[in-house]
Amino acid sequence: MKPGRSADTTVRVDRATSSSIARIARETGLARKEIVALAVEQLRRQRVLESANAGFAAIKKDSAAWSGELEERGIWESTVADGLVDD
Repeated sequence: MKPGRSADTTVRVDRATSSSIARIARETGLARKEIVALAVEQLRRQRVLESANAGFAAIKKDSAAWSGELEERGIWESTVADGLVDD
């Protein structure tokens, strides 16, 4: 980052979205940029889960791939009984 420049940027939103952000800011005591960051992070996480779900749905359609998935899960489950104590 160049000296004298803020790490923040400007994002243009419509008035309804801006009003919603302002209302949530008043209700929560969070800064507007924190609300936007939380919303973006929530959407990012949602997209990751949707992608994972789509991947598993595709694997389930292929019986050989799904059998392999279940076999691998069984292998990983056996590591739970490894005798190690949880911290």
